[in-house]
Amino acid sequence: MIFFYFTKSTLIYNWDLICFQLDIHERRIELKEEMEKSLYSASRQLGLEANKSVKLEQTAQWGFFFRITLKEEKVLRGNKDFQVSNLSN
Repeated sequence: MIFFYFTKSTLIYNWDLICFQLDIHERRIELKEEMEKSLYSASRQLGLEANKSVKLEQTAQWGFFFRITLKEEKVLRGNKDFQVSNLSN
């Protein structure tokens, strides 16, 4: 929804804000696509199935990250290509 106001400067400001928000939205979509490619690359490297044993997740606090099932955790031990973080609520 676009709000129009009477003064020209306010209208320009609101249009700039809308364009900025659209740019951010487009960039987030691009980042998610890049992370999905990384998910398939990481799952191949680990020898696991993407979206089953290795999942791509996103939270406001941590951003994008991969989650692996506890059962498959042993494939990460000693693997220097991946960093493990234990996240708890």
